[in-house]
Amino acid sequence: MQTNKENNPQNDTYAAIGIGAMIVFIALILVAAVASAVIIQTGEKLQQNAQETGDDTQNSMRGKVKIVGAFKTNGPVYNFILVASPGSSDIAEADMLFQMHCGTNTETIAGDDASATMTDIAGNAESTVTSTEGFIMAITPATCNSGDVTLHIHVKGMGTTYETFDSSVADGESLI
Repeated sequence: MQTNKENNPQNDTYAAIGIGAMIVFIALILVAAVASAVIIQTGEKLQQNAQETGDDTQNSMRGKVKIVGAFKTNGPVYNFILVASPGSSDIAEADMLFQMHCGTNTETIAGDDASATMTDIAGNAESTVTSTEGFIMAITPATCNSGDVTLHIHVKGMGTTYETFDSSVADGESLI
């Protein structure tokens, strides 16, 4: 038997091309994985921001008081007709803080202060504002006796409402 001996063997280059293609393929998979991780993280962050904004908006609207009327009696007694805004839960008087601004004077009156009393429309003492019926908050300020009066109602941990009134009207007339 005779053996054939090649003096000039040819190099096999097909395997080197396959390895190069495999390296490029793996690199593309890694880039896609990093890109998808960034997209997922961005989506999660946007969802969290939207949830926080929704919660903040819900909290600010959940405890908001609406001023539906105002009138003055016996000189300096301001009577404000209040209801809880639609969608609000019941609001305790102790959770409300009233601020009256009159010209350069500012007077802060706590909701449970002796100078602020809350009654229902029939005149019975009340301690909670609901959205189903009106309540009268009578405030006797020490410093607001003339000029435009701005009333701010802050509900602890919730919303704020304000309204500006002309205090120069006669007793019994509407301030709004």
